[in-house]
Amino acid sequence: MFELGLLPATLAKLGMAVLLGSLIGLERELRGRPAGLRTMMLVCLGSTMVMVVSHYLSVASWTVAEQHVVRVDPGRVAAGIVTGVGFLGGAVVIKLGDIVRGVTTAAGIWFVASLGIVLGQGHFALASVATVGALGILWGLHLVERLLKGQVYRVLHVETETDTASPAPSPDEIQALAKESGLRVMDTCIDVDVAAKLIHVKLSIRARGQLRPAEVVHRIAARPGVRRVSWGPQM
Repeated sequence: MFELGLLPATLAKLGMAVLLGSLIGLERELRGRPAGLRTMMLVCLGSTMVMVVSHYLSVASWTVAEQHVVRVDPGRVAAGIVTGVGFLGGAVVIKLGDIVRGVTTAAGIWFVASLGIVLGQGHFALASVATVGALGILWGLHLVERLLKGQVYRVLHVETETDTASPAPSPDEIQALAKESGLRVMDTCIDVDVAAKLIHVKLSIRARGQLRPAEVVHRIAARPGVRRVSWGPQM
């Protein structure tokens, strides 16, 4: 068999794993994500350790029978790391309506596991450059995303009364108010409660991310006969 001991090369690989994993984890920690500093460090360190062991296993060989030698393929070990990390990454992804959270954190976990594989093979320069690139993506492009507001899909609910002294806005008027506020109406659903004398209008809308929902809600709520207005994600 073999004995790893505290070889300088092994210690260097593990030390780099702790350092580079902590840089990615620190960024996630500062943003308050569930998988932060400790998680990223452990994933990177663990995958590095497994790759170090797989390297020595691939060098060693065992004679099972005469003319038969067994060797270990480190590539299969790396594939096992990537597969296992997929379960960990899936645990941090949360879907709330049409809002998905945790995808970047899951990608970060996959990335630090890949870093561990690279470090386990001794490619320090490649791992360092990749870490700098990843930090540039996480920090730099985050600022760009704040400037480039994409489109969002939401649902606007408006409930009006039919027996008020002042006429309540009709469904067509509610759609017109929404369009005047910069919303694009994708679909409309109208529910009339004759007994309660209420009309419920549900608008599936598309808008720019920089839109202020409170202004839209207050503008519609200020109309006579409007009983309730709500704004929320599509479910």
